Amino acid sequence: MTRKYTLNGLEKSQPNGATYIVKSVPKKKYLRDILHRLRDDVGVIIGAVEVHNKAHKDKIGFFPLVRMVMPIIEVIASSEGRSS
Repeated sequence: MTRKYTLNGLEKSQPNGATYIVKSVPKKKYLRDILHRLRDDVGVIIGAVEVHNKAHKDKIGFFPLVRMVMPIIEVIASSEGRSS
């Protein structure tokens, strides 16, 4: 059986020789993993910016920080609405 996959809304065929494993994950664990990923990814970036701002005269401001963090938040926010 050939399954249809999508990538950014575009149909994608399964590559030859590739196998995918589909797992069922409880929603509580799924959301906990999302929250953990948000804390790990965004927390590291914010910490690095704070260290940079303390050590350098040229500081990273609010809007560049938002531009670094928003792609991560967008991915995590869009994944929260998916059924697992």
